[in-house]
This record gives sequence, C-alpha cells and structure tokens, in this order.
Amino acid sequence: MSFVDLHLHSTCSDGADAPVDVVAYAKGHGLAAIALTDHDTTDGLADARAAAEQAGIEFLNGVEVSTMYGHHSIHILGLGIETGCPELDALLEKLRLGRESRTEKIVEKLQERGIHIDIESIHALTDGDAPGRLHIARVLQSMGAVSTVQEAFDRWLKFGKSCFVPIPKVSCERAVEAIHAANGLAFIAHPGLGSATRKLLPHLLKLPFDGLEVIHTKHSPADTVEFKALAYEHGLMISGGSDCHGGANGPRLMGGMKVPYEIYERICEALSKRG
Repeated sequence: MSFVDLHLHSTCSDGADAPVDVVAYAKGHGLAAIALTDHDTTDGLADARAAAEQAGIEFLNGVEVSTMYGHHSIHILGLGIETGCPELDALLEKLRLGRESRTEKIVEKLQERGIHIDIESIHALTDGDAPGRLHIARVLQSMGAVSTVQEAFDRWLKFGKSCFVPIPKVSCERAVEAIHAANGLAFIAHPGLGSATRKLLPHLLKLPFDGLEVIHTKHSPADTVEFKALAYEHGLMISGGSDCHGGANGPRLMGGMKVPYEIYERICEALSKRG
C-alpha cells in the first residue's frame, strides 16, 4: 500500500527544513504524495513542487491558515489551492504583516528582560519570509541565551510565558472563502489538538468546510475513529498528515502516519470538479 502526508512544514514558516529538503525526506520515506502546508504562506510551493516532480512524488499545493472563531484559535488547511489568487494573497499578506509586528513585540519584551537580541539576525534566517517564534528561538540558541530551541519556548516564547505574543488571525469564514476562491478545499486541521476545536466542532461544521483532518500525530486511535465517523456523518472528506516541522523543532515525524493513498486520490478527484 502507498502512503501520503498532507500536512508538512518548511523553513518558509516554522519548519526546520527547506522545501526541497522536505521533499527529499518524503522521498526517503517512500511517500507517494505530499502537501506542503506552511503557516500563512505559499512561498515554498514552487520550489517544493519542482523538487517533487523531479523526485517522482505527487504534490498538492497547501497552506495552513491561522484563524479565529470567536475568541478561539482554529487552524484551517487549504489543500489544492492555486497560487496567485488575489483574495487568498490578500489574506496571507495581512497575516504576514501581523507576524512582522508580532516579532517586533516579542523582541521588545526580550530586550526589556536584558536579552539583547538583534531583529536583523532573526530576519536573516527567513529568506525574506515573515519570521516566527522558531526563528527567534534559533537566534536565542545561537547567542547562548538558551542551550536548545525548546528551552527558548519553555522559558519565554510559548503561551503563558513572559514574552509570548499571540499570533494575528483572521476569521474562519474569511479563510474558507479565500481557500475556495483559490479553487482549493478547506479542512479543519487537527481537531483533537487541544480542547477548543473539539468543543467548537458542532458550530464549525455549519460553515462550508470540505473536510476534516482525521489522521494526525496528536490524535489517539479513538480520536481517529471519532473524527472519521463525524466526517462521514456530515458528508465531508478526510485528510491526514504528520504535521512534521523537521528535526530542529522536535522529532522528524514524517513517515510515521500511515495515511492511505486513496485519501489523496479522493481529494484530487474533488479538486478536479472545482476547476
């Protein structure tokens, strides 16, 4: 049986590996198809697609959009999106500017605590893309302020710590509309990760989502059964992936989730009807 991974991150957001390296690892794990789904950016898609074609791996354009439903954070996967869509590009640009502002605020908080981090050194790690907390953590490690990337999160950067700044977000409704405008399919990402998304599912499923991410690293076997039944009940497609961010931000999880190739096929079939 062939397997796929439809939730992967690269250095274009908060992953540890460049898009071409993500493809190389996928090839090494024998994956038949992948989707690159960086947070709030499509910048890595062209390089990843070219590398996938060369490697003989099927590829879906993707993005993971940071959204809000009420006061709760919800992540939405857009799969099969077309690049160059004005509506999606405008939404992602708004989020990019918000990430820039967030980085500046985190740096200010760190400096107030005597940690003199240079914002230019953070931008140097991003190849021109909007920086994230992982980039800040890596600079803190290179400065010797912490011994590991995880220590930077545990001491300052994660929720509840002194230098945490919430990420800017857009509404779920707007994100779904933008993904559909780009001829993509909108999936609720990792509904079992944290309690908020699971509790909000009855409300979220009233929105025009196309599917639910059923298979995920943080989902238990019981979660997978529950979410698969929920997807079938609502006539939704299912998706799945490792949510791998690469080795520098925890273990490299790619290849660990056995997402059947037929899931990818069904998504491609649905996408062909949208075009």
